[in-house]
Amino acid sequence: MAKLYIRIAEAGTLYKLDDCPYYKISLAGHMWIEIYTDNGVLRDSIGFASQDGEAFGPGKTVNDDASRYEKAAYTAIVDISTDQARTLLDYQRNPANYGYDTDYNVIANSCVDFVSYYRIKPSR
Repeated sequence: MAKLYIRIAEAGTLYKLDDCPYYKISLAGHMWIEIYTDNGVLRDSIGFASQDGEAFGPGKTVNDDASRYEKAAYTAIVDISTDQARTLLDYQRNPANYGYDTDYNVIANSCVDFVSYYRIKPSR
């Protein structure tokens, strides 16, 4: 059975930007999910961020938060089926198809909203 990790990095966590060898400090923190295969191998990391690094404007899905953030302050783990994992991967690629607004808004449409928007029921 696949596993869904819900990760939260708190404000002050170190992270790397694209093409930058140095860490930066996250001012607000971050939230993302990771999907692991039933063999425990990371399949994908799914998050949402500002396209231009601004508080408001176009947003983008990202798939490298697992490697960019130094650590997570909180992790929740949920068993999911292969079909649920596929649906989450499709949600990452096509959030608008699920009704998600891809305009980034640090107050009302951020990484937290992206992760919590698609509610997945635990597998039984």
